Amino acid sequence: MASGLNIEGASPLIGSPITYKVRAATISGSVAFHRVKLTVHAALDGDTAYTDLTLSSPAESGEWLHFDISSALRAVADRYEYTYTPPASYPRVRYTLSACDEYMQNGEVHDNVGSTSIDTPQYCLMGHTLILKDCWRLLALSQHSILRASLTPLLKWWPSAK
Repeated sequence: MASGLNIEGASPLIGSPITYKVRAATISGSVAFHRVKLTVHAALDGDTAYTDLTLSSPAESGEWLHFDISSALRAVADRYEYTYTPPASYPRVRYTLSACDEYMQNGEVHDNVGSTSIDTPQYCLMGHTLILKDCWRLLALSQHSILRASLTPLLKWWPSAK
């Protein structure tokens, strides 16, 4: 049974790594394959259209596995529709997680074995590399041609950048 679904390291911004660790089930006997699947159930905050994205990794019996879910969250964040008027609050993505084992033993596939989950909604902001994406989109909407792009002005606006 997959167990120990814990956050390992994270940033509140989607463009940065958001990693969770999961412990694979301890299986007695020999198996043809064994993997752990982590399902990210995510949607834009305020939206009811959830997307389920599954990440998987080969596993040894009882091994700790590390999953970076930022790519799954970016896939959901890309659905955000930009407008000329800025939003009242910066958009965010909410998500829950579930993990389970899948393995083959004696010619039988055992799927969704021992599911564990984080059912409390987690949130992260659309930021970091997505801020750069936002800037490019806003610049593309203007009538002016872009001669040169640099991170320097953006970093000067960012409160934590010194």
